Amino acid sequence: MKHAICALMTLAALLAGCGDKAPPEQAWEVSPPPPALTVAFGEQTFAFDPTYAAFATLRHNLILSDSAIVNRPERVPATVHRIYLANYDLQLTDPAQQDYRRIDADGQFRVEIQIEADKDAPADAPVRPGEYGPAATPFDRVSWVAIDRYGKPGTMLAGSQAAGTVRIVSSTPSEITAEIDFSDSDGRVQGRFTAQRLPEAS
Repeated sequence: MKHAICALMTLAALLAGCGDKAPPEQAWEVSPPPPALTVAFGEQTFAFDPTYAAFATLRHNLILSDSAIVNRPERVPATVHRIYLANYDLQLTDPAQQDYRRIDADGQFRVEIQIEADKDAPADAPVRPGEYGPAATPFDRVSWVAIDRYGKPGTMLAGSQAAGTVRIVSSTPSEITAEIDFSDSDGRVQGRFTAQRLPEAS
């Protein structure tokens, strides 16, 4: 009897072993993550993943009339926030003088955003969360968005044809997170980014 039971157990084990083979794994195609931003120049659109993202707050004289271009006393002092995004080492040292490394290779892009703070904002004003867009009157608006690429003239998104918003989602003294969808007839910038405050020069 014991021999019969052992034989049955052995047979059951063999049959169970035959059924333990795992089904073949199904191959799934993994799509690459979407780019953080896209930049468009006319009809050409490019993926743009910034590896450099910084912002700075500074005092700047706004040129609000044609005569102010040559007549400096007509320029209006204001506090502005400048945001710099690039997919190369920008090496930004002085935002007031636009002192940074220029584009020197195909595939490199740079985006600059200038936001004007409130009229009476101090020089050290934080970046206020909320939406900013183009406006005919100064202050509390997007002054311009500049996009650049290798071997081509820069594109400035500004003026009466500019549309869209830059939305500051969150803001601390050292970091901002924002969403942008800003365009005119010459180009467009769209996406989301996080930027760190540029350390002050010692």
